[in-house]
Amino acid sequence: MIKPSNAVRGFIFDMDGTLIDSKLNFEAIRQDMGLSDGLPILETMESMEDRRRTECEQILLRHEQQGVSDATVFPNVAETLESIEQLQLPMAIVTRNRKDFANEMLELLPVTFDIIIGRDDGPIKPDPWAPLQICEQWGIQPSESVMIGDFVFDIQSGNTAGCFTVLYTQGRNHHEIHGFEEANWIMDDFAQLNIRLDDWTQQAD
Repeated sequence: MIKPSNAVRGFIFDMDGTLIDSKLNFEAIRQDMGLSDGLPILETMESMEDRRRTECEQILLRHEQQGVSDATVFPNVAETLESIEQLQLPMAIVTRNRKDFANEMLELLPVTFDIIIGRDDGPIKPDPWAPLQICEQWGIQPSESVMIGDFVFDIQSGNTAGCFTVLYTQGRNHHEIHGFEEANWIMDDFAQLNIRLDDWTQQAD
């Protein structure tokens, strides 16, 4: 069975598309911004001149505000987070969303996160800055943490930091997800993580 090489002492989660489904349509956002298909939205906006970037920021803001209203929780997420909380292990969020919107959506969940890092806090994924900061604050090695997300940037950020990385497929065929092979483990449902928690963390005793 594939498992972390060290006992897990902390869990780092992406939010949108992993814990929360905001139903954001990124292709619609690109279309409204006049961007080509597949271009990374935030990185492309960074390279724009000020007026154009401001216009695109307003478009993104409008879509994200709608996402907050439409947000729901993915199946078996709440139960798995409660299991982690019962194990008294810290949990953190690293999202490319705005932090204020993230905080609103996270109110849908029954647990409290020790650390929440949004795009306004520092370098965004795939940069490893956020998971490294989190592990430093927790006083653990990155290899003692698990980073879970639904997108290649989540996996690349975690891998570069040295975390054990998990790709959440939302039930999709993982072969259709770009970069799936970079993840240490792939799961289709959070119930698969829940049943592994004791095994992954018991070495910490």
